[in-house]
Amino acid sequence: MLLFESLKTPAQAIEIFDQIGGVGLEYVKTRRGYCRYLCHLDDPNKAQYNKDDVIQLGGMDYYECISIVSDKYAVLNMVICFIKDNHIENILDLYQYAIDRNLMDWIRIIQDKSFTIDLFCKANRDRRKCIASDASNFFKKKS
Repeated sequence: MLLFESLKTPAQAIEIFDQIGGVGLEYVKTRRGYCRYLCHLDDPNKAQYNKDDVIQLGGMDYYECISIVSDKYAVLNMVICFIKDNHIENILDLYQYAIDRNLMDWIRIIQDKSFTIDLFCKANRDRRKCIASDASNFFKKKS
């Protein structure tokens, strides 16, 4: 998808498409709707294409264009559940996990919501310390 700063004629747009190997000219009503359509994000009955395969040029931020609040919160919920289920205590460990597995949705949400995610990691760490402290106090009382 190409976005222009100024009005272009179809001939001008096709000239640019030809230079970059574009597939054709199509008018779109909404940028977000068309961006989401590229990977069939809103139609699970169609083939689902990988968002990471979309080539971004000229400052176009495809991920920002397709993002809707419900998607962000769904990914945030997955990350928080992962933190809890896997006893993640450090945001850097979580970030490295996402990088190693090329989990781009996770990487973006970790960057966007780092404060919130870090609080969950610290809560896991504090919980472990509290449990360890309670256990050591329990054994001290028995002796």
